[in-house]
This record gives sequence, structure tokens and C-alpha cells, in this order.
Amino acid sequence: MDLLCCETTAPAECVAYPDPALLADDRMLQNLLRSEERYAPSASYFGCVQRDISPIMRKVVAEWMLEVCEEQKCQEEVFPLSMNYVDRFLSICPIRKSQLQLLGTACLLLASKLREPRPLSADVLVFYTDNSITHDDLWRWEQLVVSKLKWDLSAVTPGDFLLYILARLPVDQRSWDSRMVRRHAQTFIALSARGLPAGLSRADRRDGAQRRWRLSLQPVRLPERWSLADGGAPEAAGRPGHDVPGEDDGAREGGHADRREGRPLLSAERPDSQDEHQQQQQQQQ
Repeated sequence: MDLLCCETTAPAECVAYPDPALLADDRMLQNLLRSEERYAPSASYFGCVQRDISPIMRKVVAEWMLEVCEEQKCQEEVFPLSMNYVDRFLSICPIRKSQLQLLGTACLLLASKLREPRPLSADVLVFYTDNSITHDDLWRWEQLVVSKLKWDLSAVTPGDFLLYILARLPVDQRSWDSRMVRRHAQTFIALSARGLPAGLSRADRRDGAQRRWRLSLQPVRLPERWSLADGGAPEAAGRPGHDVPGEDDGAREGGHADRREGRPLLSAERPDSQDEHQQQQQQQQ
């Protein structure tokens, strides 16, 4: 049977239309504003909680997470929500730098389950990490994140305010392209979530700059012909360094364990001792 030009064989996603009555109700906006405060992460967790990671490391992992969302064509709300999980988790639980990408992967999986009609699969996420984690690691850290967040995952993100704000703009709703304005606003929201936390203190920013971390995170791009139907992602080999916090008394100093064929996925190097000694002599003079 022939299809009409308006029909397609692709599966359609059911999306509810915005309700003008709800958008015009000020009580809805006030409820969002009150709920947003409950999901705000601590702005000083780099100085009070985290000892082994820096703000620059968070930014690098956030860029990797954003690239994964773009390649998988996720909903716009997935990335900001996953970064909310990351910041809230880092506010209460210290981790090692070798566990930061695993945390971001688990948060991506949770956010996609909450906001995506078809959530990201564990196979795809493990493959994007270059098999530096295993499915068991991802499963255990998914449980750890929801436990630390007390299963309170319906966080309010900046994207939830867009429709309410656009409905209150003093413009003719029929004379402008609201979809384009919404897309631009969502782009700015993603960029702000990717950057350093807005409430980060100056001391944390200065400390992160003085360390002069050199970071490299190499995301894996799926080949054009790669699909789960062809056998799925390669089996992830077990890697050390992904233990759940608490099993090994928190973060420890040590070398990076997430390596594949000698190439680190997330590496950080400090200035050598000679440079530090020269800086101390210059300060004394």
C-alpha cells in the first residue's frame, strides 16, 4: 500500500502540546522556583568535599557528556539534568579522578531514563568510554548515584522554565519564531551547564588555575555501520580504579588506572618539583 506524503515508516514519538492555561498560571512558575532551590548543588564542593579532582576536570568530562548527547540526538533536557546529578553527587561524596568519567556515564544513563522516550543503552555508553568501564561498574554506580541522591531524580533544570518565560514575553506570539528562540535558549543552557558552576568561589577558581592541570578526554565516535544488531559493542574488559566510594576508604592518591593500550582517557599532570622550587625562590626574593 502506498504511503501519503505526510506519512512515514519511522516510529513516531508522542509529545504533549503545551497547555496555555498552565503556562499562564503564576502558581506553576512559583512552584518551579521553590522546587529549584531544593535541587541546587553546593557551590563550594571543590574546596570542602573533593580533594582529588578540580573544576577543570569537571569541565572536560562535561564536554564529553555533551558530545555524547549530541551524537545520540538526545532530548535537550538530558544533558542539563545529568550535570545536575553530577554536581549534587560531588557535593556529598568524594571520589577519585579516575572515577569521574564513570560518574558522568552513570548520570547520563539516569537522565536519559527520566527524560528520553528511548533511553541510552548501557552498551552504547560503555562503548563511548572506549571500554574503560564495564557493565557491572555502570550498574553499581547507577545504584550508588540514586542512593546518594535519595532517589530524588526529578530535578528542576533551567529548561523547565523556558515555556513559562516565553509565554510571558510582551510580544505577539504569532509574529515571531518561538521555536528558534527556544532552540537558542536551550543552547545557552547547555553551554552554561558545561562550564564551571556559577556559584564557584574565587578561591576554587584560583586554585584550579594554579595547579595547571593538563587534561585529555577522548570520546569514541561510533562508526557509521556500527549497530547493536551487528553484535553490539565490544565486551568491556575489567579495569581497576572504579570501585564504589566507601569500599576503599574514599579517594586515594595514585596513578591513573583507566588506560587502554597506553592511552589515558582522563589524565592530569602536576608541575614537577623543580618548577615549584623555582617559584618558591622567586616569591622569597
